[in-house]
Amino acid sequence: MTFYDIFTYLCTFTIIIPLAVFCLFPVIDHLKTPIRHLLIKISLVFVCYFVLLIIPYMIFQQDLGNILVFLAVPVFFYLFQKETNLMLPASLFVMLTACCLGSLSYVI
Repeated sequence: MTFYDIFTYLCTFTIIIPLAVFCLFPVIDHLKTPIRHLLIKISLVFVCYFVLLIIPYMIFQQDLGNILVFLAVPVFFYLFQKETNLMLPASLFVMLTACCLGSLSYVI
């Protein structure tokens, strides 16, 4: 396993970065923290997420991508709900819309 293999594996998950923008842009007026602090938190979450993606890839030596993305959605939803002042149905709608947009990226 080379660095190139790990890098190409992680690049398949970069669709999550624009999806974070799709989740936060419509609710920018309902954020609890300032944008600067929120960007720092988001970048730390992404770094931790990508590190956690590397560990099973190194252990099992196979692509577990879809399973890991599906497991990450509830965690990202919890963090999204914690950072916004939205009611549960509204935040579910925004998050599921972003998930649907992300699933379209696999079709293209």
